[in-house]
Order: sequence, then structure tokens, then C-alpha cells
Amino acid sequence: DDGKTTFIVVGESINLVGSCIKNSGATEGTINLILADATSIEAYAFEDCSALKSVNLPKATTIGYGAFWTCRNLTSLTFGSVITVVGENSFKDVPNGDCDLTLAAGQLNTGLAPSGNSWAGYTWKSITIK
Repeated sequence: DDGKTTFIVVGESINLVGSCIKNSGATEGTINLILADATSIEAYAFEDCSALKSVNLPKATTIGYGAFWTCRNLTSLTFGSVITVVGENSFKDVPNGDCDLTLAAGQLNTGLAPSGNSWAGYTWKSITIK
């Protein structure tokens, strides 16, 4: 046991997931979250969720304003679909260079294609295209 907890959330509505994580009392950097069906991440959905270690969003295409603002312990973020909208400050205060990012291969053919280790105005530890 590595002391981590994985939550798999099914269904498109994720309104209260961020609040539940923030109020869970979980240790910082111990939650791996898979949002199996969510296509849109609302503004501030996971703001200040310091317990988040990794997030997998296989179907998300839209990331709202400040969605992951101050997720200081996030080390892995995976998108399985092409992201078409990234709100301003979506990743503000996610430590620059500490988080690995995985993007769908189709992302290279959009106006939101990564450049080096930069994507959506942020620097990532690494960017993998799958």
C-alpha cells in the first residue's frame, strides 16, 4: 500500500467532487482521481484541492477558469480527448515544472498544441502525447 487513494467518478456531473475532496481530511498529495465521464470541468472545480496527486480526464474537452487553481501537490494530469477550451488561470499555482502532462495525439492539430514543455501558458515537468 503506497498510502494513496484512487477515486473513480462515473457520470458527467462532478459539481461536488472538488468540495468533497477538500473537506475529506485526506493528506496532501494522496488522492488519484479518475473522472470517467466528465466532458467539462467547471470553473474552480478543484480549486485548492491540495490532496490531489493525479487526475485522469479521459473525456474532458473543456477546462473552466481556475479549475485546478492552487492544486499544489498535483504531479500528473492526463487528458484522453482533445482539449478545445482552457479557461484563464486553470492551472494557476500548480507548481511550474512539477507536474507531468499527458495530452491526446489530436491536440497537436489544434490551436492549443503544446510547445516544448509549455501548454496553455504553463510549464510542465514533461508533456507526453498519446
